[in-house]
Amino acid sequence: MDLGDPCIVCTAENTNTVFTTDQFIHQNCPNCGEFKVTSDGLDRIGEYTNPSGLGLGHKKRAILSSWIVSQSQSGAVPTLTANIIDELLCATPQ
Repeated sequence: MDLGDPCIVCTAENTNTVFTTDQFIHQNCPNCGEFKVTSDGLDRIGEYTNPSGLGLGHKKRAILSSWIVSQSQSGAVPTLTANIIDELLCATPQ
């Protein structure tokens, strides 16, 4: 368990990485809450990095974070996959 990692989604500091495997990363972020990102989801987040190196940008990170927060309300730990990321971000204007 690491304290102080940046959040994969919103980049907030002091994010607790609860568990990591070759299939997913499980984090608990002060902004997003508790969530998992699958290995294909991590790859997809990397693919959305724009050529100027600015990453996803605030708007797309906010969309992913909002989805995590809304999914958490059911009590489950949401999991971001490549398909979910595509669904959320492909509908978002650049």
